[in-house]
Amino acid sequence: MDIEVEHYDTSTLAFEDVSEEYAPYVTAAVELGITTGRTDTRFGTEDPVTRAHASLFMTRAMNLEADDLSTLLQFEDVSETSFASEALATVHSMAL
Repeated sequence: MDIEVEHYDTSTLAFEDVSEEYAPYVTAAVELGITTGRTDTRFGTEDPVTRAHASLFMTRAMNLEADDLSTLLQFEDVSETSFASEALATVHSMAL
C-alpha cells in the first residue's frame, strides 16, 4: 500500500497531541477512513493499539470485506458483538 502523504493538507488536523512530523500520516489515515482518533481534539498518540484496533485499521486500509464470524469462536476474549468482530474475523482468516 503506497500512500503519498505529502498530498494531504494538514492545516485542518484538529488533534492537539499529533506533532508536525506525524501530521501528514495521521491526516491521510483520517481522510482515508482508516481511523478517527479518540476525540475531536485527541488522536491518542500515547495510547496502546489493541488487537481489535489494529484489525480495524488493516481492514479499512485494504478495503477488506467482513469474513465469517464463526472463526472468532476459538478466541475466548472476543465476542461476535465486539465493535471489531468483523475486522478480527477477517484478519484472522487471512492470517494477517
